Amino acid sequence: MSSLGKEIGKVVSLTTTRVKQNLLLPVKTVKSKVKSTLNPSTIANKASNEMTQSVLEIAQPPKDMQHYINTGSHYVAKIAALFILVICICIPALILNFVIPPLRSHFFTRTMPVDSVDIKTYTGKVKLVDRNTQNVIFEGKLDNGRINGFGRLYDKNGNKHYEGEFQMEAFSGYGELYDATGDILYRGNFDMNEYDGEGKLYFPDGTLKYSGNFQAGDYNGLGCLYDEAGNILYRGEFAAGLYEGTGKLYENGQMVYDGNFEAGLAEGSGKTYVNGRLTSSGEYSGNNLNQGDTRIFNEDGSLLYDGAVANGKYEGKGILYSTDGKIVYEGEFKEGEYSGKGTIYNADEEIVYIGEFENNLYNGKGKLFSDEKGELLYVGEFVEGLYEGKGTLYGEEETVLYEGNFKAGEYDGKGKTFFKDTGETEYEVVNSIKNRGITS
Repeated sequence: MSSLGKEIGKVVSLTTTRVKQNLLLPVKTVKSKVKSTLNPSTIANKASNEMTQSVLEIAQPPKDMQHYINTGSHYVAKIAALFILVICICIPALILNFVIPPLRSHFFTRTMPVDSVDIKTYTGKVKLVDRNTQNVIFEGKLDNGRINGFGRLYDKNGNKHYEGEFQMEAFSGYGELYDATGDILYRGNFDMNEYDGEGKLYFPDGTLKYSGNFQAGDYNGLGCLYDEAGNILYRGEFAAGLYEGTGKLYENGQMVYDGNFEAGLAEGSGKTYVNGRLTSSGEYSGNNLNQGDTRIFNEDGSLLYDGAVANGKYEGKGILYSTDGKIVYEGEFKEGEYSGKGTIYNADEEIVYIGEFENNLYNGKGKLFSDEKGELLYVGEFVEGLYEGKGTLYGEEETVLYEGNFKAGEYDGKGKTFFKDTGETEYEVVNSIKNRGITS
């Protein structure tokens, strides 16, 4: 029974497989034909075969007289006549559209009024003229009515105004700009009618004014600026037409400043020069030395100050000179005034005072000398230019007159007076004898 069941199963399985194959056969056949039909290679081969067949049929003489045209002395196949007609129509059209325009654009120049309606669609070389005066306004190329490429633009009087590259009627690319008299104004790169890129700007007489980089019509980037005499004024970086960044400033061809700029003014670290000699070095603000060492000169070139400054004032150690070059003061300054340790000199550069200062006055410990003979007058303490505190007063030949306390320039408190004929005397006095020879 088990063996019989297995045989029946095999028969059923075999029958099912054959039925399935018979049912799917038409589907597979259709699928294969569709795939073959849509195959690009098959399509290309079919098209090629059909075209070849058509050409061969055209090449074969017609077998029926109804396919001929009787011209009197000859019979011409209708298909051949049609082919010749098509060639006669297509070749002129191809020449007109694809051959003549390039030839005309390259070899021929058409002259037309500047207000001609033909301009709108014209492509090629042109010479546009004023309808009334016949003066040339433009000569160059049109591309579907638009000015593109190299060309020359003239004013109404026929004077050349611009020569160079155009883009959609605007100066764009390399070009040269001229004034009404024909003198060069600018030579370099443009972008939409503005100086942009590397270029050179000229004065009306043709002298070079600026050489360097531009952006949107302004000096921008590295460049050199000159005066009308041809002397260099500035060499360095620009931004929006102003000195910006590092640069060198010149006067009469000599460098007067080397350093940083901001918005056209000396700003930041820099150095100034006079007649080629370094005079200042430090931090600048608004063209003024803000902090650092400097040498300041009078209008006649004589030295006024040599030393440190801060915030535009004498600050720190320095030397102040008179107009005839003599030292007036040597020492420390604060906010432009004598403050700290210093020395004052007379016209013969002899010491008048050496010691401590505050607000231009003797203040603290110091020594005072006579202005005429240079003899010692006083050694001790000062307050606001007067003897105050402990000190010693001297007479002729630096003999001691008084040694003790002072207040507001007078003896005050304990002290000693000395007389040649009596010797030493000790006493206490209040507001008794006024000082002599005190200068402030």
